[in-house]
Amino acid sequence: SSSSSSSSTTTGPRLPLLIGVSAYLKEDEKKLLKSGSDFVWGKPPPTMDYKLQNEILTTLLKMRGKDIKPFLVKREDDT
Repeated sequence: SSSSSSSSTTTGPRLPLLIGVSAYLKEDEKKLLKSGSDFVWGKPPPTMDYKLQNEILTTLLKMRGKDIKPFLVKREDDT
């Protein structure tokens, strides 16, 4: 038996989330998306607020075939 960091409840490959970051977003965006980026950000990257956390989490869970609703971050002051 080998040691593994994957959970025994995982039913498939744990697909990574790829975020492309570029100082020249206008020029590089199409190339980054074509090469497999799930998100493309300019520099500096956006502020990691609850909206962005939910967007990233939703994308990752969809990629892994998981139910999204139990994981969404919600705050009372979000609109």
